[in-house]
Amino acid sequence: MDNPITPGHSLAPSKLHLDNPATPVLQTTARNLPLPPPRVNKLVQDVIGNQVLKQPAATAVASPAMSLTYKELDESSSRLATQISSSGVSPGSIVPIIHEKSAITIVAMLAILKSGCAFTALDVSHPTQRLLENIEDTNAPILLLSTKQAARFNGLIDIPAIKLSNDVFSGSSTTFTAAPGISPSNLMYTIFTSGSTGRPKGVMIEHAAWLTSAVAYGADQELSPSSRVLQFASYAFDMSVMEIFTTLVFGGCVCVPAEEDRYGRIQEFVNETGVNTLMLTPSYAKLLDPTAMPGVRMLVTGGEAVPSDLVQLWNRHVKVYIAYGPTEASIQAAGAKLDIGTQSVPSGLIGRPTGCNLWIVKEDNHNELVPRGEIGELVIEGNTLARGYLNDQAKTSASFVDMSIGTDTRLVFKTGDLVRQTDNGDIVFVGRKDTQIKMQGQRFELVEIEARLSHTLPAGSKCCVDKAAEGPHFQNGGAIVAFLSDSVKVSDGERSEILWDLAEATLERSLEIISKLEKVLPKPMIPTLYVPVSFIPLTSSHKTDRNVLRQLITALSSKEMQRLRRLDRSSGESRALTADESTLRELWAFALNMTPESIRPDDNFIQLGGDSVTSIKLIAAARSRGISLTSATVLSNPVLSEQARMAINSAAAKHDDDIQPFGLLGDRAQELRATAAAICRLPVEEIEDVLPMTISQMRWYGKTLVKPDAWIDHYHFQLPDDVDLVRFRAALSSVVQAVDLLRARVFATRDKKLFQAIVRFHPIEVVDSSDTLEAYLSQDLKTPMGLGAPLSRYAILHHDSSAPVFVWTIHHAIYDGYSLPMLLQTIQDFYHGLQPAPFTPFNRYLKGPDDKELEDGEAFWERYLHQASWTRFPVL
Repeated sequence: MDNPITPGHSLAPSKLHLDNPATPVLQTTARNLPLPPPRVNKLVQDVIGNQVLKQPAATAVASPAMSLTYKELDESSSRLATQISSSGVSPGSIVPIIHEKSAITIVAMLAILKSGCAFTALDVSHPTQRLLENIEDTNAPILLLSTKQAARFNGLIDIPAIKLSNDVFSGSSTTFTAAPGISPSNLMYTIFTSGSTGRPKGVMIEHAAWLTSAVAYGADQELSPSSRVLQFASYAFDMSVMEIFTTLVFGGCVCVPAEEDRYGRIQEFVNETGVNTLMLTPSYAKLLDPTAMPGVRMLVTGGEAVPSDLVQLWNRHVKVYIAYGPTEASIQAAGAKLDIGTQSVPSGLIGRPTGCNLWIVKEDNHNELVPRGEIGELVIEGNTLARGYLNDQAKTSASFVDMSIGTDTRLVFKTGDLVRQTDNGDIVFVGRKDTQIKMQGQRFELVEIEARLSHTLPAGSKCCVDKAAEGPHFQNGGAIVAFLSDSVKVSDGERSEILWDLAEATLERSLEIISKLEKVLPKPMIPTLYVPVSFIPLTSSHKTDRNVLRQLITALSSKEMQRLRRLDRSSGESRALTADESTLRELWAFALNMTPESIRPDDNFIQLGGDSVTSIKLIAAARSRGISLTSATVLSNPVLSEQARMAINSAAAKHDDDIQPFGLLGDRAQELRATAAAICRLPVEEIEDVLPMTISQMRWYGKTLVKPDAWIDHYHFQLPDDVDLVRFRAALSSVVQAVDLLRARVFATRDKKLFQAIVRFHPIEVVDSSDTLEAYLSQDLKTPMGLGAPLSRYAILHHDSSAPVFVWTIHHAIYDGYSLPMLLQTIQDFYHGLQPAPFTPFNRYLKGPDDKELEDGEAFWERYLHQASWTRFPVL
């Protein structure tokens, strides 16, 4: 697929090293080094505007609540941009968005760009205090908030705010004229990352820098108008900008899951919405089953070192693209595309440059290149680099180094990543030269966590925070561990040790510490293990000796780890588990890689090593057992007994009215299911349920058995010229999935009684025909709806150059004049991305009201008609 922008030059990966890999000095030889790819001088909104002109009816954003075509996205963002501009903001201002994941958030981002401002999208799950710090640093002239977030920040900020609502999607078509003077050098967005000073730092990215990067890596990732990309990343993570804007620049569709889909049923969402490209961190990607998502063709993974076993898991089924890049290089600086079946891949593979130059220099001298194969610091050169850090020129000057000579401008960014180059030219990540870590794809400064942690400790207390590597004790990329002590000293041969007599007191104290940290740090930054040690060791140069502390954790046995994670209870104090707790305990054991017997009812999921990623694994396992859990339930109710109560109550409330499949058949269930399968010519497992037929259904279908065309109706509807037929078919399929009777087939038993089989949902077949309506109906009437045959058929007619016609053939036994308008409205709702109210299953209707419902109904009418006056009829 051609790039959406044609800058007139090749964006192939640049040469990594000089011909002589031992050339000693980078700066003095800068005149001889290859220049990075040229800058793409365009505005992001203009490039997306080109897609609006090319394919206005194509879907740009799809979500359970709403979908938008490119035309609708353009018009709604223009309406909001007009409102933003009329509030008096100046071009170049940074406008924060605090909104839950939705299509509206994407509209808001684009609207801010159209108004000449830059957006910073903040994660609503972050502590209020941290978000207030972010807002303060931007010097924001205005905020864009959801109704929920407006209530949250009411009285806390004195800044004008626009409440985002569905009003932006209504009104007359509008265009927006941007303020003069907006150029590709304007800021596009600011992303806040963990700061070494104890306060988040904002990275400022310009339009041209981001586009220069995106055009290069987007082509590498094979993005095109046929791409349907999952928007999974947090707004606090710059991968969200990749998911949203790179997809739109290349004309694809951004698929935004609801929160309940994002945590617990993401594979189902991927299949329902036709997602074919995933952008996930390795920690999360390894929790998914690629065989369960047959439509996916590309996994883009990055944000942390990519292990070789993850590549092996996915690469048998899909292409894998390893993406590497710090926020300061506009998301991506290198990539490696692995075709299906690629065999040998080194762990930590970064790949080769995309849209920039990469150099490997000595750790202590960024002017000197290292020979191929040796470890050095990776520096990035090119037109993809950030403007710098918001309100921090000193930090900007330290990280962005000017290597210019004469008129040649050569700016490089020092990543702090230690890498080496392999013989075939690929780059492999080795480690960090500082205390920055990666967790769940996001980078954190250990010193920021230490600064926040120290404020929760008594005066005189000392602490050190480090990352424990993934292994027997920690899953999903490792864990953050806090070491606590009363002293700090140089080791001098003395080894710091774990103070086991303080383990239980430290664990109890950690609950209070976590409670305080939750007010200032995002959950992934909060340590999950607290270890009392005799002293915090220092090296001879008086730096914290983190290696010594790491070794303390590595050497722990499973039993010792449990002592640090749980309170010591005598066997007499640990009561027996309820049935619900026992079921949930098995799920915990699976998610935490523990034995069920080692988990007690008063155990804490987080203290046992659980986190937001592990909770996803737990939720998915719970769903397979029919237990309703959400990420909020897991993390807000981490104790097993309380979590079990919340989960089971939720499941009970949801399923009170449910009737189990084949629950209306008594002891004939097995026999009738087998009969249905035989007559329908389907495997028995494809029969989802068998239901009795009502008297009316039997009367209508009985007529058909005598006269094959009786009670079979045809409806035809002319569709709009610009209808998105892929989207229409998906909407129709969603209705068939939601309404069980549309999957009904009638069969007869040996004793001549009629029943209806509900067949499991599969993507429906929609006939495409070039016939005229008359010719198609004439042929369709020849296809009977006999025993075992589907009772609903669908076709789209394309005759001559006229607009397509949708034809629906349906038997009166499964619909009536009341339900037809509801079905048609539901198709429209699904087409427009709305989430219709669920249909009542037909088995619930057949069962009728239970005794309590009858009593409640009688009581209602008695109250309602109390002291009513009566009219006699007929009058005598």
